[in-house]
Amino acid sequence: MKPMSPMTRARWRYEPHDEFTTKESRRLYRTFAWSLWGLILFIPVVLIGPMMVTADFGHLSDPFTLTFLLPGLIILAVVYGKWLFRGSDLREKSTQLEAASLFVVPAITAIAAILTDSPDQTLSAASTAASLFITALICVTASGPNSVSLLVALLSGGATALIPGNQFIQVVAIAFVTFVFWGSVKMSLWYVVVIGDLEKAKQTEADLAVARERLRFSADLHDVMGRNLAAISLKAQLADQLMARGDHRARAQLAEVSSLANSSLDEVRALVRGYQAPDLAMEMEGAISLLEASGARVTLTGRAHELSPERATHTAALIREATTNIIRHSNATQVSITLGADGVQIINDGVGYSDQEQRLDGTGLAGLARRIGTDGTITHYREGQQFVLTLDFPEAP
Repeated sequence: MKPMSPMTRARWRYEPHDEFTTKESRRLYRTFAWSLWGLILFIPVVLIGPMMVTADFGHLSDPFTLTFLLPGLIILAVVYGKWLFRGSDLREKSTQLEAASLFVVPAITAIAAILTDSPDQTLSAASTAASLFITALICVTASGPNSVSLLVALLSGGATALIPGNQFIQVVAIAFVTFVFWGSVKMSLWYVVVIGDLEKAKQTEADLAVARERLRFSADLHDVMGRNLAAISLKAQLADQLMARGDHRARAQLAEVSSLANSSLDEVRALVRGYQAPDLAMEMEGAISLLEASGARVTLTGRAHELSPERATHTAALIREATTNIIRHSNATQVSITLGADGVQIINDGVGYSDQEQRLDGTGLAGLARRIGTDGTITHYREGQQFVLTLDFPEAP
């Protein structure tokens, strides 16, 4: 089977809000989903009135109308609600069966309109069938390509033309109203796509920032190790050749290899210490930039110069690690950072994400705690809907 392109994959599909990782995106999606769900249920009620050409909206309370309208609305509510809030793909067989169920009640209602002998009941059933059919058609085609709008117009106009006594102006009016509703549904789904794209852009920006930092470190490591490793390789080859000839100078070459290896190890350790002990002001600026790029609002209290150099180093390392955890393992929208002479506290509202607490027990903070040693104590805990990470420094003697 030929793989689908990303553009094709986006069609005929409803994205569930669970696929959005930030609270803001999920909140916006729920707002659009509930509005769209209510709009879909409102469409049949609006369309029935103009279709009943011999009476007013009082027909909505007619028992014959309610007999078919209520089951149709219930099926619409269940099926479309499932699509919006749990997601679906209209190319899958299960979803196609759900789409087919939307047309069952309109079909039964149309049969009832044909079989009944009462003109009023025929009008009532035909109007109900047409309104439910148009609504079902909008539900099914809204997530598809824009070219289906012509099909929606033709089918809706044809359905209303079959109602006894309908005039041309009424057929045109119903087709226009259908376009308005279809456009509203399509626009709402487009907003959902925009929300998803914005969230992915923020996440991509945060990932790129992390990738740039890794690239910087790898470049520094290459600069430190490249020359020394090349020298070690050449001297090892020379020592091998000298040993093959029994030349006593091989021992001197091996001693130089050992010396280069030791110096390289010292340089790598110095590089790692420099990477693990960044400037606090620069680390704060980078953390705020990354967190805001991921969709979180950052509040900073205190100033970096209030800490001693050693404590500033430990604080910068904690902020770096906390920022990584929040971006990768949390869906926080609010982050508070409080700096003080006695420690630092970082609070985020991503407590609902289960992996966040698990990640804090991993090698990142555990390794940082070992490096800090007796210079400070790292703790983390839940506080209501917030997650709190602290680094407490001991009192000065």
